Amino acid sequence: MTSPAGKTGNANEGAGENILLAAGGKYGVRIASNRRDLSLAFDLAFGPRLDPDCERLVPGHMRLSIFHALPATVTFVAVELDAADAGRSGGGGAGGSPASASATLSLAADSPLGLPMDESFAQATDAMRKAGRRPCEVFELVLKASDGRSTRELLMSMFRVAWLYASEVAGATDLCIAVMPRHENFYRRVLLFDRPPEVPLCGRHDNAPVVFLSLDLRTARERYLRKYGSEESPRNLYRFFVAGDEAEVVSRLRAAPKGLSVEDLHYFFVERSGILAKATRQQIECLRRFYPGVDFDAIQASARRRIG
Repeated sequence: MTSPAGKTGNANEGAGENILLAAGGKYGVRIASNRRDLSLAFDLAFGPRLDPDCERLVPGHMRLSIFHALPATVTFVAVELDAADAGRSGGGGAGGSPASASATLSLAADSPLGLPMDESFAQATDAMRKAGRRPCEVFELVLKASDGRSTRELLMSMFRVAWLYASEVAGATDLCIAVMPRHENFYRRVLLFDRPPEVPLCGRHDNAPVVFLSLDLRTARERYLRKYGSEESPRNLYRFFVAGDEAEVVSRLRAAPKGLSVEDLHYFFVERSGILAKATRQQIECLRRFYPGVDFDAIQASARRRIG
């Protein structure tokens, strides 16, 4: 992955490197900043998940969307730490890489294309925009089934990097997510998300009901402090999210490359998914703004030829 200037990206760079933080001493969380890590993330998002009712098959056995082509979207991936080390030393999966991801999360900042959830919850996101707020969406959050404690710690770590990126790098004011109704209580009770009363009770995503929730990033620290206090405790989310290493993590998040190389655009959106074949004129024009000099007419024509 490189800047949107169209430079060539290395598909296998940095295995085991650029770990942002460790989750429970077992997992390493990092930005998916190359073809290998993005493939791990999109493969996991496609495959068996904790709630199969939300699955939607996509060509190429990867699950991704046009929003993943935007520099305003960042994808995080978690791998087992020994797998990351194996990748660095030449072991692990093919080509010295981890064989699979343990979790993935994508974060979309608002853009000319809006947010993925606008399809179901435009009333809520448009209201935020009109009020001068800057919504940011967590989507494609997938964790492999594991023991309860490991899954919880991994989920919290993924949310921590998303929270820091949204508030400190993307400049968002609100972190939004669409969740299944049976998960709503956890997000509201533990992570202190809210459901605005004016928002419809449920939307739909992948033919499954979902609920719109949001976290006001401007007041999140104070709310976590009020609820959890400042005492040392493994279950204290205030101490977890405000752990004292934010400046270092944010610095690395800011330094992460944005956008895809031309080669990776073609690989993910033509060869592995065909998404650009069905892209609208508005979507193509938006991509031109972020990738000046890239011939999207030729890329889209290639994508359409591939799917017949």
